[in-house]
Amino acid sequence: MRVCLDCERRTLSFFALEEEVIQTTKEEMKKRTQLHTFHIKPTGPIFPGFYLEQSSVRIIQNNSNTNVV
Repeated sequence: MRVCLDCERRTLSFFALEEEVIQTTKEEMKKRTQLHTFHIKPTGPIFPGFYLEQSSVRIIQNNSNTNVV
């Protein structure tokens, strides 16, 4: 699963991850299967929190204005 926080658009989106890609452009992100998008109104800092019972998580930052997790 790929999680995309777009601060400019104030959206938090979840995508199905078909193959592992470290560098992703916004155009490539649109090609992936979008599961859901939340429209957010943050009132302070946003911190990621994930729970995986028997797996691992890797957080990476994209070179664009969009952070990819």
